[in-house]
Amino acid sequence: MRGLARDVTERECAVERFEHVLSVLESISDCLFSLDREWCFTYLNRRAESFFGRPRHELVGRSIWAAVPSLDQDVLRRALAA
Repeated sequence: MRGLARDVTERECAVERFEHVLSVLESISDCLFSLDREWCFTYLNRRAESFFGRPRHELVGRSIWAAVPSLDQDVLRRALAA
């Protein structure tokens, strides 16, 4: 039982830390988003939703190139790779 209680406590602490990080990311007034190796959105804060003019549930999992076709892929790829 002690091991189970410790696992539950550790899990609860991890959830609290995750929620705190999300709270901090959401409070940032700059546009903040993350992309995976395939250039797909993995996270957007509220300011990024406003910047892209679409809710995050429409963007997460989609390629930035498909979501924002007006972006110059070559320029952005070079800037992000630097």
